[in-house]
Amino acid sequence: MPQCAMEGEWEFVQLEPFVHQVGGHSTMLKFNDNTVCKSLIPREHHFYKTMPLVMKEFTPQYRGVVQVTTHEDPDGYMTLVAHPPQLRKNSLSSSLPSLYNDVLQTGSTASVEEGGQSDSELEKCHNLCLVHENRSHHRFRMRRTGSIEIETVGRGLSENVDLHSDDVFSTSRNTWSLRCHREQLAKMKNHEEFSNKFLLLENLTWKLELPCILDLKMGTRQHGDDAPEEKKLSQMKKCSMTTSSNLGLRICGMQVYHADTGKYICHNKYYGRRLSQEGIKQTLCQFLHNGIQLRSELIQPIIDRLRKLMQVLTKQNTFRFYSSSLLIIYDGADWDRIPGSLPPKDRDSATASSRSVRKSGAESAVCTSDASCVSPETAPAPETIPPPKIDVRMIDFAHATHQGFLQDKTTHVGPDHGYIFGLQNLIHMFEELKATPEPIQTTLSVH
Repeated sequence: MPQCAMEGEWEFVQLEPFVHQVGGHSTMLKFNDNTVCKSLIPREHHFYKTMPLVMKEFTPQYRGVVQVTTHEDPDGYMTLVAHPPQLRKNSLSSSLPSLYNDVLQTGSTASVEEGGQSDSELEKCHNLCLVHENRSHHRFRMRRTGSIEIETVGRGLSENVDLHSDDVFSTSRNTWSLRCHREQLAKMKNHEEFSNKFLLLENLTWKLELPCILDLKMGTRQHGDDAPEEKKLSQMKKCSMTTSSNLGLRICGMQVYHADTGKYICHNKYYGRRLSQEGIKQTLCQFLHNGIQLRSELIQPIIDRLRKLMQVLTKQNTFRFYSSSLLIIYDGADWDRIPGSLPPKDRDSATASSRSVRKSGAESAVCTSDASCVSPETAPAPETIPPPKIDVRMIDFAHATHQGFLQDKTTHVGPDHGYIFGLQNLIHMFEELKATPEPIQTTLSVH
């Protein structure tokens, strides 16, 4: 688990794979409960620092930069460690407890940039390293050979992970993040003095108990204006052979918690490339199904957020978001607090089993398959039902551009119509699902 350690006069934070990464090729690392980090790409860094204020509601909060290096312990295990700047052992202040609560409860932090911090910013930055509460129940270790071992903390159990499957259908954890992490370490392990800068970004899942995540590559074009000809042709071919061309979107990753088994259903980008338009629709339905019932109460809030995002992007003249992704996120733990399709006695049994799985970390749960409805007499009053926890955010801006962006020579006209086209189709498919929810099919439509 991420923890603060001492290295001479300086402190460093041991990083671990961000286990809820469902897409992308660059590894995401967990800095602490509410912050993740990823390799710094100058264009993306600049975009996060200069994006329009109106877009910040739909992007992860930018929290600065840290230096990351490799470390090999005496047992031969490799890890990545972050070195927040100017954090010395004696920089703690008496106000740490209140700062600790601010970060833990709100996720707000000072930017961790090089130089120029005030004392209060340094205290907050120091506090960012010291958030010890961690929901992760596993410790990840990797040897130079590339093998990854997962140890269940507190149980003394360990397992080796198979990262070769192109599509993981049912698992207790999403292995895509481990796959990316192994590739990252493989690039770094031969460089004894490796050091690189990483972006610190908001962890969009940190308040969720069982994050369910859909990663969509948006737009009809994926290559940036500065792409080499070979890369340009490769991206154009990929778009033409997938739903990017006819829908303006394709699925790059997904994980959804199934309450009946206590496991996640996971898909990665290779699965998404094979889907047809009908397959996309079925996968959206699968994303909102928890193995017991369709989470239909989530559909309208998702539609509302997508419409609001589309209104924002329609006004962003000259902006292009090539190769960026859109995340749709909700909490899989909310299902047993919503009036659903189970009768009271079976609903209580399924809820108890589901909560037992979440508490114990067991691999499976026993749930009823009875689909009769909750009676009006037993259903909670509407005003007592908490709003569902859903989120919609844009990520990955390495190829974003707009008028006046850095030294870009190409200036586009109007908003990003390819991205907006994808949003329109996504909204339409969710509206169709809301109007005529269909059962999950075991075989999804592919090209």
